[in-house]
This record gives sequence, structure tokens and C-alpha cells, in this order.
Amino acid sequence: MNIWIRNIKSDELKDAAEIFVESFNSVGEMWNLETALKRLEASFDPEYYFGAFIDGIMVAMLAAKLDYVTDHKELYIDIFAVSPTQQGKHIGKSFLDKIETFAKEKGLSTIWLQANTELPSYDFYIKNGFNDSHWVAIYKNLK
Repeated sequence: MNIWIRNIKSDELKDAAEIFVESFNSVGEMWNLETALKRLEASFDPEYYFGAFIDGIMVAMLAAKLDYVTDHKELYIDIFAVSPTQQGKHIGKSFLDKIETFAKEKGLSTIWLQANTELPSYDFYIKNGFNDSHWVAIYKNLK
């Protein structure tokens, strides 16, 4: 199986959104295609959006952006999704390796993301060299 990872184009955002919805909903989230597509379109940067392809079909997507810190820049992974039918085939690992190489080539010192400790993806990230920062996401519901 050959995995081809490359930047995605704006006309591929719907395919990326479909993978986003399929992956996130498989762990209990409630995304719909329209909202996912709007989220991807709102911050689309062709330099920082990637897709993994097998036989020309997108099977994983990653949306990242530069994060400016006081004295340096980091790569923030906003969304990373692998189609549930393709999980367990080392696509995620290959993708993270590619993104790490990309970040190093950009001169970035850190890659970071937010992960739910209750989901299998958290263990996947730890297994692949990410460290728990002990920061947690907090929110206030405005209803």
C-alpha cells in the first residue's frame, strides 16, 4: 500500500470534511458535513492543509497552522482525521512523520495539538512521541 501525502487544494476540502466528519463522529462527536466544511474553509491555508491518499482517494486529512509564541513559531495541528476504515494501517504514523519533517524544514521547534484523554487517539499521540503538557482545554457555555 502506497500512501501519498501532499498539500490539498481548495476543491478537495469537501473530501477532507467528509473524512473529518466520519472520523470524529465514529468516536461520538456530532459533526455534520456543512459545519465541518465551513470550519475547514474558514482557516484554509494550502501550505498547512494536507491529505493522505491511497490510489488517488483521500483517506486522511490534517489541518494545521502556525502558532506564534513569544520568541518562536510552532505548528499547531487543529484537525487530524483518518478514515475509520483506514485506521490501524500505519497511515496516521506516516502522516505524523511527514508533518514532523515539514515542521523541521520550516525551522519550527514544536508540534502541538489538543487531544481527549478518553479517546484512543490520545494514546496514539503519546505512542508517537507527543507529551502531555498538563494544560487542559476549558470553556464556558453561553446558553
